[in-house]
Amino acid sequence: MTEKKKTVGEEAYERLLKPDTKQGIIDTQREMDKEYMDQLQLCIMNAKKQDMGDEYFICVLAKKERLMENVIRRYFVPRKSLPTPDYDQTVWMHKRRDVLEFIWVIPDHNTCQEMYHHPERVPENEMWLYQMVKAFMEGRIYHEACKEFKIKPEFDEPKNSNLIV
Repeated sequence: MTEKKKTVGEEAYERLLKPDTKQGIIDTQREMDKEYMDQLQLCIMNAKKQDMGDEYFICVLAKKERLMENVIRRYFVPRKSLPTPDYDQTVWMHKRRDVLEFIWVIPDHNTCQEMYHHPERVPENEMWLYQMVKAFMEGRIYHEACKEFKIKPEFDEPKNSNLIV
């Protein structure tokens, strides 16, 4: 007999009662990533049911639950156009024959601020992320992605990029 899977609320409540789990941020991230690709595939299947066509984007949003302070959820949203860049966002492009291309990832506000203003603290293996954060903070990431992936932009490139803080 299979054990009933706990709801998010049940799990969050249980962890609030026993807050000292000694789980670090890396362990938390690994736990969150366990079902990431499965959720991405589920989003693709749902997009097919919605008749999104062969080419579309999947926007993955990370949101903190307002009523449960220790819960972060990821929402996988298929859409026809490239989204406007924002914090806590990952974007994929779905092409024919179920080919997925990674477009960008933008961390939370605090991480972006820290990376942008203190690039000397960014580890070498995270320089790829720093480059995305820098392009986002300088207002360039959207149009750079359009050029790289041959996507028709929804709006014109700004004449002077102002720093987004």
